[in-house]
Amino acid sequence: MSTSWDVQQVVVDTGALERERPILDKYADDKKAGYVRYYAERQDHIMRAQPLLWEQVDKSFQFQYLKTHGLKPEHRFLEYGCGTASAGKHIIDYLQPQKYVGVDISAESIRIGWMILAKYELFKKGPVLHVIPAGDLAPLKGLTFDTIWAQSVFTHCPPDIVKQIFNNLKPHISEGGCFYATISRIEEGIVQKQFHDWYYTLEFFDSAAPECGYDYEVMEDWVHPADYLAKGFSKDTLLRFTPR
Repeated sequence: MSTSWDVQQVVVDTGALERERPILDKYADDKKAGYVRYYAERQDHIMRAQPLLWEQVDKSFQFQYLKTHGLKPEHRFLEYGCGTASAGKHIIDYLQPQKYVGVDISAESIRIGWMILAKYELFKKGPVLHVIPAGDLAPLKGLTFDTIWAQSVFTHCPPDIVKQIFNNLKPHISEGGCFYATISRIEEGIVQKQFHDWYYTLEFFDSAAPECGYDYEVMEDWVHPADYLAKGFSKDTLLRFTPR
């Protein structure tokens, strides 16, 4: 699971890291997809332990932000890393039928997501949720989307996976469409905290975005309401990418 990038590793909880060691070791020899498979299994474990945790977290702020920035009911919308659709339920309710697709690498998250959509009687809006093992977007076939949203995805991805996501998503962005992604932003280098949290400078995206065929901008009006990031270590930052 090593990469060619210069990464600083920071461990703040050795106990937590050791509890994940069995999952890490299972996929350590898979240099191409090992990290993604590790993270999917990690999320499955979390969902089984606390299946309704994320339903209780208010993620309507994501929908409100997107609406402020031009999301229309007729737009086709892809939530990449939709989890349990705790944000998606607000977006689905707003969009016209058959306009929302959510994808996630965690099968358990998608299973719980379907339960939440049933609870809120959103099946009538025709939402679609897909499990995408190793980030495989084959289920999307030729679909394109006006808006693609990835909240807290790059924050858990090493550099090579970030670039893979860029490349995988580009054919699915409609003409005039865009892709939003949040990052944990720092001022220098690339930092891997514990094993699953990743922190980036904008300099990384200055290189990676054009290499993958995108321009990007920092959304200066984005504010995450939950102050869950370590103070002085990172800043939750939203980037908007548009294909060149």
